[in-house]
Amino acid sequence: MNRRTLLALAAGLLLATDALVPLAGVSAVAAKDRSDRNERREERQDNRREREAARKSREQRPDRDEKREGCALLGEKPPRPRRGDPAAKIEFFGEGRDRRRQERQRFNAAEVVTVVISVDWKNLDPGASQRLEVYSPDGDLFRAFVAPASNDRPVDTPFPLRGWITQHSLYGTWCAEVFVVGDPEPVARRAFTVRFRQ
Repeated sequence: MNRRTLLALAAGLLLATDALVPLAGVSAVAAKDRSDRNERREERQDNRREREAARKSREQRPDRDEKREGCALLGEKPPRPRRGDPAAKIEFFGEGRDRRRQERQRFNAAEVVTVVISVDWKNLDPGASQRLEVYSPDGDLFRAFVAPASNDRPVDTPFPLRGWITQHSLYGTWCAEVFVVGDPEPVARRAFTVRFRQ
């Protein structure tokens, strides 16, 4: 093989290598995205396993710690959302007979008829729905609500105090936990207290 042929082959290899470098960069970015997604999925699965273990241990304990109520019985707090993941803020409003709302976290069932649980979302996909779970002071699931959700306005869920709660004196610290439907891990959790004082 003469020198001119060798030079032509070498030049061709250099051009081919230059063309492959950008492709390698693209595939490295895609691999990193896949790795990040897998890492987040594994983290959610670990959190779910921890929550299930905590709930099982609560069920097996005959004498529950009287000082721990509501959210304190549900195990670890939900992890802080990463950038771009759905995020939610839970607020509570008390409604009396006059239907006026006051934002609070502690409610007197002698005055407040309904607690409105308001969830303000960020970074939700279009068409998403929320699942709101409300836990009683002993840590048991009392009720779950499913509703469409969006980033545009809060989702308000009325939670009546008059009736079952007042009839059965279910007073203490309650817990509201919110999920994106389809994801087993909660996005946010917040406690509220119900008492009865004349």
